[in-house]
Amino acid sequence: MSVDGVFEPDIISGDGLQAVKLMHADGVLTAWTWDHIQVTPGSLLSGTAEIRPAGFPHDSVPIIERIRWEPAMQVVDVIPSTFARKNDTIPRFKRLVSRMFHPGLHQLLHDVFAIPALFQDFWSAAYDEADSIGEVAEAAIATAERVEGSPYLFSFGRNVGIVFALLREAGRAWPRQWWQDHCPALHCLAQIQGAIETLSQEYPEEAATLTELMQYQWRLSFEPDTTFILEHVLTLAHACRGHRGEAGIVLDDSPVPDNVIPLDWARVRRQQILDA
Repeated sequence: MSVDGVFEPDIISGDGLQAVKLMHADGVLTAWTWDHIQVTPGSLLSGTAEIRPAGFPHDSVPIIERIRWEPAMQVVDVIPSTFARKNDTIPRFKRLVSRMFHPGLHQLLHDVFAIPALFQDFWSAAYDEADSIGEVAEAAIATAERVEGSPYLFSFGRNVGIVFALLREAGRAWPRQWWQDHCPALHCLAQIQGAIETLSQEYPEEAATLTELMQYQWRLSFEPDTTFILEHVLTLAHACRGHRGEAGIVLDDSPVPDNVIPLDWARVRRQQILDA
């Protein structure tokens, strides 16, 4: 059988076979291969594996007989649904990406989620609460879905807002001690800088606005259009988190244009981070 996915090499046995985890859309398969695989740190190996299934011949383990490397594969399509704690989390994310009709932002999401930490660890990332594993991704996707359906944003703001909603807390996929200035959004921005630079070559306005948004906890001024996107996304994000929203803010589930978080909140939040 043929399986598209991302390969993660493991131990090499005494007889020379190497264990390989093959992460594909339906889950993670552990198989063996005679072809030893190495991965460059910070990258993913994607391709199509030709596999002899387990039990053929009798009592055999899955053997990868051939790999066709496909470095240009859009790895978003093969993120295993089992990475998330809820069955619908990753399918909903994939639908959001597939409905992103802006070509630059669509490709940016594919590029960003080809970063190993976001491909694997974003789905189990947690807030500061001990029992919040997986909530970062769930809240991000719920917020992005609300942004997508918002009647208050035009095409530009809606598209950039969806990406911002998905990536605002994505820095939590990395250990806290790595975060730049104690801020997950800034850390994520630093990690995706290559994708932002690629976006800016053809879509400089989108790249500049997304950068401003990702700096929201540290900037004290924004372009007027950015301000509206920021306040709208933050409103929806806090509504999605409900009683667990940051800074103790609880907002109505159906926000209206005047029910927004003022930028004074961002300044207060910045000081809270500094004091933490």
